[in-house]
Amino acid sequence: MTNTQSRERNLQDTVYIVEDIISDTAKETVMDKVQKLILRDAEALAKDSAISP
Repeated sequence: MTNTQSRERNLQDTVYIVEDIISDTAKETVMDKVQKLILRDAEALAKDSAISP
């Protein structure tokens, strides 16, 4: 059985929309996925700020 939910979160100038799907065969938790999303965005912002004067 699959159950889905969607949530929106505003953090400063960034909007995160998280849609979770509950599954017995999932290999990651929602927290794992959100952490990867935030870290990926932080790395991109750091890269952009290193390029910008």
